[in-house]
Amino acid sequence: MVKKILIFTALFFLLIFSIQAQDATDLQKKINEYQEKLQQLKQQKNTLSSQIQYMDTQIYLTGLQINATEQKIVETEKEINLLGSRIEGLDQSLDYLSKQLIERIVIGYKKKPLSLFSLLLDNNNANDFLNQVKYLKTAQTNNQKLLYTVQETKTNAEEQKKLREEKKIELDKLTETLNYQKQSLDNQKVQKQRLLAETQNSEQVYQGL
Repeated sequence: MVKKILIFTALFFLLIFSIQAQDATDLQKKINEYQEKLQQLKQQKNTLSSQIQYMDTQIYLTGLQINATEQKIVETEKEINLLGSRIEGLDQSLDYLSKQLIERIVIGYKKKPLSLFSLLLDNNNANDFLNQVKYLKTAQTNNQKLLYTVQETKTNAEEQKKLREEKKIELDKLTETLNYQKQSLDNQKVQKQRLLAETQNSEQVYQGL
């Protein structure tokens, strides 16, 4: 039941990330389109209308870039939360498996083989001796498998924790980028308003600046 839930959860997040990836791709195409448009406007005749169009395009492009960064922040936060859930599950599994391994080792020490002296004195001990030998061999094999599972789970947990730390660093950088983009957008809007105020929206005044 737990395995089914984990599989369903993984598929759900995979679907969400696929949809988000498609949205991000469409947004990036739009950003590329307006970056190209901005370059074309730079080459146009220097008029007030073309300058205003350039500023409007730049403002819109910055808005798109802000949206893209915000999407990346949301995706990264979800990835961090998902990694947190995985780490929690791995830690719980590691704790459970470690306890199981310790219990098996303790049981193995308690079930010591009969001595050769007692085996010779009592024929009934022969069967007990053989059964214990078989048990110890089976227990040893199972313990080795369990130990491997414990080590594998521990390695996976450490890898997930490392990845989560990398995502946290990435999130911090994205937040810094977003703050810079928002500040840049505010400056672009101010520059446009200043231009309109200085030219009084007049081509003649603009050419005289």
